[in-house]
Amino acid sequence: MQVVDGFARLATTTIAALLLLGGCTPGGQKAAAGPTSPTGGADQAMQTELQRASERAAMCSTREAFAAGLRAEYFERPGFEGAVRVARLEGPLDQAWPAAEAGSAAPRSARWLGWVKPAMAGRYVFHSAEPTAQITVAGQRFGAGADPAAAVDLATGRYYPIRIEWPDRAATSTQADLRLSWTAPHGARYLVPRAALFPPSDTVAVASPAR
Repeated sequence: MQVVDGFARLATTTIAALLLLGGCTPGGQKAAAGPTSPTGGADQAMQTELQRASERAAMCSTREAFAAGLRAEYFERPGFEGAVRVARLEGPLDQAWPAAEAGSAAPRSARWLGWVKPAMAGRYVFHSAEPTAQITVAGQRFGAGADPAAAVDLATGRYYPIRIEWPDRAATSTQADLRLSWTAPHGARYLVPRAALFPPSDTVAVASPAR
């Protein structure tokens, strides 16, 4: 019995770790939580890991029908000037920068707008793979020029405004995309899933900015 219980405990911890640190399951579907001990007496540590795994899976859920990503606009020149060369919905934000088209150079700046709706309450930190990008969530700034210790408290299931700006992607830049990620309340860092990102809409009931 000890061997069986030990195996179940190892399997539970492994599955929980994969859910916490890995990406969403194929298609963004909600992943199942790990097994409990066959003896029915899983210890507190196991229960904690299972709870975290369940929360991690919920953040990858596609049950929100309108979670389609943020509205991305790619501008002709630096500083969001000139014509909008590309406009599209992006989620998660890890798509490649639009390539140059015949007779024109690639866009030089970009802006993303919309709402973020976390599935779990707590303190979040937002990150970008591009160090010059600026991220603003519920009035709190992250990224370029922001306090390195910045964080924002978000409530479960509430909509919060998010704005991301990349003022100048030089033609020689080797950075392929923005790659928006967050450090969630349980401490794991990963891409903000599409299920948490919504395009701009005047009909969304917006939460008050976090204090």
